Amino acid sequence: MLPCRSAFKAAPSICRRRGDRLALRVAIAGIRVSVLLALTTVPDPEAAERIARVLVEERLAGCVSRMPDVHSTYRWQGTLHDEPEVLLLIKTTAARFDELKARLSSLHPHDVPELLAVPVCGGLDRYLGWIEAETARQ
Repeated sequence: MLPCRSAFKAAPSICRRRGDRLALRVAIAGIRVSVLLALTTVPDPEAAERIARVLVEERLAGCVSRMPDVHSTYRWQGTLHDEPEVLLLIKTTAARFDELKARLSSLHPHDVPELLAVPVCGGLDRYLGWIEAETARQ
């Protein structure tokens, strides 16, 4: 069984709100959740490169992986769309997520950008530590 699955059974309220701030830095069944995988899509490679560069330069992400040739099907303002997009996999921390959310909203070309955050319940300790170090406030 994956560590996250048992963690969610032990504590179903992993995400708690403190005012407007999402608190994900909690210990659940012995698992410290501080690293997040955030996902967003953008309409083209140029927007993907620009957003990725800004997020890493501003230390809101340790790494942003760009996955081209993703097709999204969705309904927007009553019309069905099937569009090519670029998926961004943003490695960040819970401590920087609110700032990342605000910055992404200002950079993104869509009126309502997709942004999902998934807690990372495991990984190579050195890599997770590197993400935390690269996103630390300077």
